[in-house]
Amino acid sequence: MEVTPAFVPARGKEIKRNGAGAMMKRGSRKCGAKRIKVPAVSCPERKMIFQTLAVAALSLLPPSAPAQLSPQSDESVVCRPASERKTELGCWILADNPIGQLGGSEVYWYLDVYPTLYAAEQAKEPDGTVIKALGKIWLLTIAKSGWRPVHPGEHAGTIGPIPIHTGSKYSSQFMEAIFAPGMHSRIHLHSGAEAWFTVAGKTCLETPQGELVSYPGGPAVIIPEGLPMKLTAVGNEQRRGLVLILHDSSSPATTPVHDWQPKGLCEELADTSR
Repeated sequence: MEVTPAFVPARGKEIKRNGAGAMMKRGSRKCGAKRIKVPAVSCPERKMIFQTLAVAALSLLPPSAPAQLSPQSDESVVCRPASERKTELGCWILADNPIGQLGGSEVYWYLDVYPTLYAAEQAKEPDGTVIKALGKIWLLTIAKSGWRPVHPGEHAGTIGPIPIHTGSKYSSQFMEAIFAPGMHSRIHLHSGAEAWFTVAGKTCLETPQGELVSYPGGPAVIIPEGLPMKLTAVGNEQRRGLVLILHDSSSPATTPVHDWQPKGLCEELADTSR
């Protein structure tokens, strides 16, 4: 809706009504056959009137949409709690649960889908976590090789082996990652191994050891503890996936890295895939 400010004549000047051809002096304005008094308005009063009208006009505008990450932006994506979520794109922490000591030197990540939250909770064991992500209800479990739930759901995948330290206490942090092509993470490392379950799109990971690409149905991606990394969504399709960081409970799951810089291997791959 367009709002036009009322016109306030300057003190001591005459004004002409459009189409009327008659001149009127300040202090009166013709309205049909009657005359109405227009009081003199000082400069400060005039300024206040215009400010009031401007505020009224702005209040009629529709509310602006939440800011969204631009795929072309150089801003790095930082994983944030799901409670802060205002847009689909990004990396969102859905759960971070302590699971204690894990026997042996390796474990596996089991992903099962259930029709309802109740069914998933019924199948959950102490080292399991139930989340809603990517339009489904997931039971995500950290366990030894060969584990299966007592109440089976639709098995989506098994990722491992994931290396661990005997005697250490662990927490399982699960995230939903949705990146448009070209979006990238900041340079960082983790206090435990990271694993990806890619549902759609391609993700390029660069570390000091080189680069690799994750895609649906491809080899499992497991990044060792303490390895600096930067990931970039490549190709023409939105990257959608689940992420596990099996981290030391006494340390932050993620720490920014400032003493290593990638060579841009994933950026080169992103340019050639467009």
